[in-house]
Amino acid sequence: ADKTLTEITCHALGAHYFCKSDCTVIDVGGQDTKAIKLENGSVTDFTMNDKCSAGTGKFLEVMSNRLGVRFDELTRLAKNSDKDISISSMCTVFAESEIISLIAQNISRENIAKAVIVSAINKISNLVKKQANTSYFLSGGFSK
Repeated sequence: ADKTLTEITCHALGAHYFCKSDCTVIDVGGQDTKAIKLENGSVTDFTMNDKCSAGTGKFLEVMSNRLGVRFDELTRLAKNSDKDISISSMCTVFAESEIISLIAQNISRENIAKAVIVSAINKISNLVKKQANTSYFLSGGFSK
C-alpha cells in the first residue's frame, strides 16, 4: 500500500513472472498500445502509440460497431475474406470514414473486417519493432 508502481512496471513484472526470461510485452489496451522491453527482469525501454487510438482496442471496437458486429465477431468475419483491401488512415475517425466509403462501394463486411485487423496489426507491429526481442508476451484485453 505504500509503494507506487507504474502501469508499465506492473505489466513487466507480470510478464517476467510468467516468462522467466527476457521478452517484450505487447499491451494492446483500450486507449493505448505499449511495447515494453524487459532484460534481466527489468524494463529497459518502452514505446507507446502516438496516433490517437489507432491500433488499440478502441480502434477495433469502433470499427466492429461500424460493421454492425460485436468485437468478438470481427475475426470470424475476417476469416471469410476473399479479397485484400487496405485501410490507410492512421486515425480512428478517418479510418471509420474509409469504412463507410467501402460499405458504400459494396465491399463485403468480411473483406472490410480483414482490412481492419490487418491495419491494427501493422500499427502494432511497427510499434513493437522498436522493442524487438526473442520472446513476446501479450497483455491487455486484446490478448484474449
